[in-house]
Amino acid sequence: MIVILVLTGLCIAALLLLCRKARLNRVYLALAVAVAGTACALALLGAERGVVLVRYASAPEDTVTGFFDRILAGDYREACERLDHYTDLGMSTEPEDPAAAELFDALHESYAYWLSSPSEADGLTATQRVEFTALDIDALQSDLREEVLVKLAGLVEARSYDEVYDAQDQYRPEITEEAYRAAVSSLLEHREDYLRTQTLTISLRYDSDGWHILPDAALFRALNGYTAV
Repeated sequence: MIVILVLTGLCIAALLLLCRKARLNRVYLALAVAVAGTACALALLGAERGVVLVRYASAPEDTVTGFFDRILAGDYREACERLDHYTDLGMSTEPEDPAAAELFDALHESYAYWLSSPSEADGLTATQRVEFTALDIDALQSDLREEVLVKLAGLVEARSYDEVYDAQDQYRPEITEEAYRAAVSSLLEHREDYLRTQTLTISLRYDSDGWHILPDAALFRALNGYTAV
């Protein structure tokens, strides 16, 4: 900025000097001074407002759809390539516990999305509204305890006392685990009752590699089945 102002001033001074020495046509001089003044004004405007015009190599919504398409396809590594400074979402490792693994698979199978409005770009930043659907794990877990008790009652009714209780008259671990797995499977038989759709406002940043998503807690929470991250 300072360099532009200095050069503009030097040009005007040089033109004035030439006018005196070489009797330069005053019309040309006036035009030259006007051009120099315009350049100076534009430089000041750019300093106040930052980048005025940006030509993007891609659209923000292309990055957003690319990210969610990869999430739905289970390709989490490629999905991370569309995030800003993230290399892992922690979504690739399936739990070893059978009930947790069933929940894990049901959550990932429940994902769906659509863009609810055009993206809005402002210089090197943009936002994109997305309607995202996923299994609401919190809502499911609120019903899970009652369902476990129902399954336990069924096992007590169907099995002998020694099969259900240990020497301390407590439920055997394998019985509670069986009841829990059965409860999870039972609730997931009508998983559509636990689907939740939420509007996410995705923020993006543009750099030399194109648009990248700036993930926030709301995005991670939605991907995690609306449970706390």
